Amino acid sequence: MLREKDVSAFSTWEKELHKIVFDPRYLLLTSKERKQVFEKYVKDRAEEERKEKRNKMRQKREDFRKLMEDAKLHGKSSFSDFCQRYGKDDRYKAIEKVRERESLFNEYIVDVRRREKEEKILKKEQIRKDFIEMLRERSDMDRHTRWHDIKKKFDADPRYRAVESSNYREEYFQDYMRIMKEEKRKQREQKDREREKEREKERERDRDRDRDRDRKSDRKRGRSDRSRSRSRDRDRERNEKDKGKDREKEKDKEREKDKEREKDKDKDKRKDEEAEKDKDKEKNGDSKRKHDESDEEGEHHDDEDGPTNSEDDEAERLQKEREKQLRAEQSIREREKEVQRTLAGHLRDRDKEREHHKRDEAIGHFNALLTDLVRNPDLTWKEVKRQLRKDSRWELIETLDRDDREKIFNEHIDTLMKRKREKFREMLDELSTLELTSSWKDIKKLIKDDPRYLKYNNSDKCEREFRDYIKDKTLAAKTALRELLLECKLITHKSSEIVNENPNHLKDIQDILKNDKRYLILDHMEEERITIIVNYLEELHKRGPPPPPTASESTRRNK
Repeated sequence: MLREKDVSAFSTWEKELHKIVFDPRYLLLTSKERKQVFEKYVKDRAEEERKEKRNKMRQKREDFRKLMEDAKLHGKSSFSDFCQRYGKDDRYKAIEKVRERESLFNEYIVDVRRREKEEKILKKEQIRKDFIEMLRERSDMDRHTRWHDIKKKFDADPRYRAVESSNYREEYFQDYMRIMKEEKRKQREQKDREREKEREKERERDRDRDRDRDRKSDRKRGRSDRSRSRSRDRDRERNEKDKGKDREKEKDKEREKDKEREKDKDKDKRKDEEAEKDKDKEKNGDSKRKHDESDEEGEHHDDEDGPTNSEDDEAERLQKEREKQLRAEQSIREREKEVQRTLAGHLRDRDKEREHHKRDEAIGHFNALLTDLVRNPDLTWKEVKRQLRKDSRWELIETLDRDDREKIFNEHIDTLMKRKREKFREMLDELSTLELTSSWKDIKKLIKDDPRYLKYNNSDKCEREFRDYIKDKTLAAKTALRELLLECKLITHKSSEIVNENPNHLKDIQDILKNDKRYLILDHMEEERITIIVNYLEELHKRGPPPPPTASESTRRNK
């Protein structure tokens, strides 16, 4: 029943009661149940109506976009031209708000410009590739070929004519020459790498042969060293054996002496003398033996001094090599420090350049973001900032300072204001009935349906802009009148005196000036127009007669 009676989902029970109270189905429920069913119906129906409204709005926008596609708009199309051509179309009228129409139009134009830009870039790149392919087909070209010598051979090729500008042709030719040089350089580098690999293999084989020779020489040297050490060991063992024998002999002699002393105690003096003589002989024999032993020990010390001197020479040589290595390491460390200092300067410059590049890139992203989202010059920075933060491109501009963002935003707003002012003045220029004496009320009636007027939300701003426009037009009209006076041949330096003597001469001048539109446009400012004419006559009178045309020529002849 509620659906049949078309009960609104956004109304109240009291307002819709008169539609259903006389239906017999109304009495099937109690009062409480009726209200419960009504509330449930309103809730369900409201959601359905919202969905229907969204679907209708989506369909209207799709139809409006289809209208723009049928209109075959390009990147330079304006909203005002589109409105004038398709303002009577049902798909245009389906979008009721002008601001929404303009927003959809601007979004579509942004996509069109992006597609046109991409197509233009792809087309230009394809033309460049075809041109380079044409150059590559010529076998009589090398890196010393000049463009003005070879370009006449391509006149008949359509790929040559596809590049309209001669500067682009020469630029593509230079690109091809650089490509040729780069390819040849890579070929040379490849050959150099192959030759270097061969040299490295040859050096490796030489090193292997040197290592084999060193191993053989080390083996021979090791054998000789081992033989020397064995001979030294044998000498030591021989000396130790000799010393042991000498000690045993001395012990035996002492024992014999003790026995002889015991035997000779009871003998007489003669035997004692003989014993003393024998002792002297034994002493002489001992001195000879000691002398021989000292000679043997001297020879042994001489044998030991030889290897000691060679060890000292080896230690001195190692010390010199160690000092040389330390000096080389010290020079390498100093060179590394110098390189690090130089590299630090380059890194600082590179970091500065990178920061500058990042800042320029962030400014470009921010300008693009403002161009896409901020089209109303009446918005403030606080209002816009919330909207901009929702865009994914906001992360790309976080490197900019807050002051820089606000400054760029203000510049963007100034640009929008200037553009809106220019469009408004273009609209006023198109009015054929507009004069310097026109009032704002009369003009407002003529432009109230124009979208360029509707962009101004405030009528007071439009009126101020109109007054500024009239003021500028008035100044331009006065300047044009002065130019007209300058062109009038009747006016000379004597005109001021003639007007003072005969006031009718001023009327004669005015009668001549009336034939020009620049004079008639100031009819509403008669007194000020006469003042401008009189001031101009007085100025000419003060200047006096103009110099003759041949004055400079005669002066040159006299010199």
